[in-house]
Amino acid sequence: MFVKSSAGVEVRVENSRLIVAGREYVREHVIVVGADSLKVHVDPEKGVTLEASFSEAPAVESVERDTVSVKKSGARLALDPLGSTIKAVKEQKGHITVEARVFTVKFEVDENGIQVNIPGVGRLRARKLVIESKVESSVNLITTPFTTGLVSAVGGAKAKSLLRDGLLKVEIEKGEA
Repeated sequence: MFVKSSAGVEVRVENSRLIVAGREYVREHVIVVGADSLKVHVDPEKGVTLEASFSEAPAVESVERDTVSVKKSGARLALDPLGSTIKAVKEQKGHITVEARVFTVKFEVDENGIQVNIPGVGRLRARKLVIESKVESSVNLITTPFTTGLVSAVGGAKAKSLLRDGLLKVEIEKGEA
C-alpha cells in the first residue's frame, strides 16, 4: 500500500531515513527519479528533508548495499551541473531567473554552512537551503559521512533563486523545453 495524498504517492526522506509505501529504508544514499513535484530543505544543524510526490506508484529498489532508488516508470536521471542547456539568465529585483532544458542545483554541507552551485548564477554560500520544484525532478542525495546532493528538473525549467538573510530559496517551475 502506498501513502496517497491529493497529489498522488508521497515519498519522504529525513536524513538517512526513506519512507515510501509505509516502508522505511535506512540508507546513506537515496536517488529519487521522476517526481512530479518535490521540496528539499537543507539545514546543517537539522540535516536534510525531502518530500516528493508521484502521480503513480514508483518502483523502489536497493541498488547497492547503501543506496536505494525510487523511480517513476519511464523516467531517467538527467543532470546538467555545468549548465550546458541554459537558455537565458536574467537578474531582476533581488533574484536571478535561469531558464534551461535541464536545470541542476548542486549543494554540499560543510563546517561553514551550505555551498550551493547554480549554473548561470555561480557558487553561493547559505545557512539554509530550500528547493521547491513543480516540474518533473530528480534528486541524488548522500547523507553520510557528509551531506551532498544534486536536484535536477527536466523538460524545460524556469528557476528563480533568492538569497536573503542566509536563506537561499530556489523555486523551479515549467519553462520552455
